[in-house]
Amino acid sequence: MYGEGNGVPESDEMAASWYRKAADHIPAIAGIRVGGVWEAVTQLVYMYRDGRLKRNDIEAYVWFTVIDSGVDPPIDPATDPNVNQLAKRMTKAAIAEAQQRAKDWINRHPWRPKVSAVLNR
Repeated sequence: MYGEGNGVPESDEMAASWYRKAADHIPAIAGIRVGGVWEAVTQLVYMYRDGRLKRNDIEAYVWFTVIDSGVDPPIDPATDPNVNQLAKRMTKAAIAEAQQRAKDWINRHPWRPKVSAVLNR
């Protein structure tokens, strides 16, 4: 609703805040799918890619890597042009932090839909 200003003032920052909360939920509990998690991650990627959020290279790197892990076949982040563009302006320590955060998120969220394409690359 915040992303489109639907009944509330339009705010990409507020929309991203809610997308992050949704993305942090475990997508399946006891085999029951909890909807919206993958969609929230996808929206965060679009917002970072399109420059709608304040630049945060670590956060953007995390979400691009998460998306890359969920396509079929998975994309190696090293070959993702979005990740490579971010990495060019990041320190090795920042890249390592982003990679660890992405790995942690992926491990906490073992169920991810396999989609053939998410972003126009």
